[in-house]
Amino acid sequence: MPVLYTPVITGTKAFNLINTSDLSFVLAQVIDAMKYQLNDTAAALREEDGQIRADMNNLIAANDALVFKGVINGTNTSPGAYTPAANCGDVYKVATGGYINGQKVEIGDTFICIADSTPIALSGTYSTVQNN
Repeated sequence: MPVLYTPVITGTKAFNLINTSDLSFVLAQVIDAMKYQLNDTAAALREEDGQIRADMNNLIAANDALVFKGVINGTNTSPGAYTPAANCGDVYKVATGGYINGQKVEIGDTFICIADSTPIALSGTYSTVQNN
């Protein structure tokens, strides 16, 4: 079995003999311990990230901030596409003219949700800002 020489300093230089199988075992234990520590750290960071996101969402909601959520494409026939379920302050831009929620829209028009927990296309819960 191969043997490694590792220096040990105790006032004077001396060499100890370590069996490589013992060294492999020790290294395996150290690597396993590091993996567990990294997993625990990653889990803590994910939890902290989730809390930060929740705090940000609460702050945005408390201040009635506008939050851009994406685009909606109109269709050629009424009632057309429907605005998605949303919360107060969610903003959608029209990417393709046509009809949305039965309303004629043009590219660049904006839908702003004005009521919390709005289901899909609930009448009176979106304000439309025309681009033209």
